[in-house]
Amino acid sequence: MSENHEYRAFLSYSHRDLKWADWLHRELERYRVPPHLRPKDDAHPSPRNLRPIFRDRDDLSGGASLPETINKALVDSGALIVLCSPAAVASDWVNEEIRSFQRLGRHDRIFCVIVDGEPNSGDKHECFPATLREPVSAGNQPFPINSQPIAADVRGGKQERQRGKMMLIAGLLGVGLDELLQRDHHRRARRLAAITATTTLLALVMAGLMIFAFMAQAEAERRRADAENLISFMLGDLREDLHAIHRLDLYNSVSEKAMEYFRSHDAKDAREEVLAQRAQALIQIGESRLDRADMKGALKAFEESFEINKSLVSKNPSRVDWNIALAESHFYIGKVHWQRHEFDKAATKFEQQLSIVDALADVEPDNSERLSQRGYAWTNYGRVLELDGQYEEALKAYDKVMEIFERLESVHPNDADSHLEVGFAHNNLGKLKMSFGLLEAAEHHFREDLAIKRRVVNENPNHNLWRGYLASSYTWLGRVLNLRGSLTDSSNQGEAALRILDALIEIDPTMTPHRQRRSKVQTLLATNCRLQQKPECAASHISAALADLNQLTRVNPDNAQWQRDLSDCRLEAAWQAAIAGQTEHAMRLTESVIESTRPSGQREADDKETIKLYMTALLTQGDLAGKNNQPELASNARQTVLSTLQIYFPVSRDPEIIDIHAKLLTHHGNLTKARGFEESLKRMDYHSAYPQL
Repeated sequence: MSENHEYRAFLSYSHRDLKWADWLHRELERYRVPPHLRPKDDAHPSPRNLRPIFRDRDDLSGGASLPETINKALVDSGALIVLCSPAAVASDWVNEEIRSFQRLGRHDRIFCVIVDGEPNSGDKHECFPATLREPVSAGNQPFPINSQPIAADVRGGKQERQRGKMMLIAGLLGVGLDELLQRDHHRRARRLAAITATTTLLALVMAGLMIFAFMAQAEAERRRADAENLISFMLGDLREDLHAIHRLDLYNSVSEKAMEYFRSHDAKDAREEVLAQRAQALIQIGESRLDRADMKGALKAFEESFEINKSLVSKNPSRVDWNIALAESHFYIGKVHWQRHEFDKAATKFEQQLSIVDALADVEPDNSERLSQRGYAWTNYGRVLELDGQYEEALKAYDKVMEIFERLESVHPNDADSHLEVGFAHNNLGKLKMSFGLLEAAEHHFREDLAIKRRVVNENPNHNLWRGYLASSYTWLGRVLNLRGSLTDSSNQGEAALRILDALIEIDPTMTPHRQRRSKVQTLLATNCRLQQKPECAASHISAALADLNQLTRVNPDNAQWQRDLSDCRLEAAWQAAIAGQTEHAMRLTESVIESTRPSGQREADDKETIKLYMTALLTQGDLAGKNNQPELASNARQTVLSTLQIYFPVSRDPEIIDIHAKLLTHHGNLTKARGFEESLKRMDYHSAYPQL
């Protein structure tokens, strides 16, 4: 790569691909060439970095004439980088820039980066501009077809983006890709090892940059640009690295430092790009607060981000990245309502998210990023429908999700993110089919999900976020095996999940989602031990689950999910106490579960899983009262179960609901109908966890 040009490279792109141009320009100018790296071609000495890269947005402001400035920049550029997409094909400006560079006789210094579409498809999806497919020489003579440049492909997930970027850099430097990848691997390993120190240093640098903001105008502008580039790194790559290793304490500190910078500038005077960064930082702050159970603080951050993104979209409705950010704000507000069990409000926000991502995907139906966003949105919507008891509608949503992500996986067969999303789709279908009593089909989906998660984690053993996903997959397979009576296999899956969660909690004890998941695994293992008549094992696991949940609910007593899990745990403890002959203790535990799960009376606001737990606790109370010679209490409890069934589950295929109904009918002496329900459960291969009290 020649040092004799003013610019290392000229970046040519359609402004419809502005987001990709922003990313690539930032990545290239930030890249530092490894000091010991030397290309085999001595005619191309290796530079220390790849700066500067010419692009029109940043480098044309001083030009007297746009065409003259571009022509001069092309002459002064050592290479031409073309962002290839259907938008680039349609851009006369991109084609003319390529043609002008070809006429300089530098065809071998043209590098392509595919960001959308398909190469050499010859249809509306074509991504190579015509001047690349039919190149000309300095004398306007056509080149042979095999002289077309090789393209780097960044259309997939993070791994494919990273490899495509390194392929481009290797071409620019004139070195082997494998050698550069090996160097980059070592560099990233050192970077992760030093991440804590780096974050502290960045905080100090940010403080220094904020002080310099009051210097002379020219210097202040330069410092502001440096600060915004640093913030872009903090909210981008650094954020992903911290999330991957689950250092959420540092992740929160990074976001808060970014917000300090934003607060030092009047939002009314801020440029649109800075406002977009502010909105992104607020999303990250909200995520961090949500992980620490501060739902009120999280909602405040998400709503502030929403207002900024809404304002940006109103100013420029065609800006794709701002529409995506607005859709993301809808999602996070909906997520808070979801965790509060406010399913109607959550569904409204997810529908608003869907309206944006569906519209964007309709415009670019083959765009990988749009497919991913569409799949995520439909997944969220399906989960809320499922929790609200709208199972048929939820199944339609999940089928759509599976179709979207299988299509994405076929386009990017080596992308870990695409594989994971197919796994999540299997997991959601498995949970829903459990609710339909299709336990064999549910087990199949959970095993498919587990196989995908194990493969991805085996290839990325230090990615702690994905290890958490794997733990959840083990847990769900364990749950369906419990329902099918395969208790040993169920416990094996639970133990595998427990080992992962224990390790993750040791890395970051403040990660409340891991503690919640661990409590559910411990409750599952306790149930298996009880059913296998291992009382000491059952008591040990339920004690550990109660310890985690009591700690969580003390931190945030308003978290409905944690309260429901605590009630589930207490009911298992009540069953163990009853079997051990501790009837009074069992009754107190059961009464606490009934009180904490009692429905509000507003059907649309009540979570069906909580109602199911409420009825199971009432059934238990009835059995304990009958055993304790309290016939009136037993009758009232069972009558309440009956009325609740009629209100919330007049018709249901859920085996746990059918099991409750069968036991209730037996108590009322309707043995014929009860046996009919029991036969239905037998055909489902369902084994009840309800004890004989």
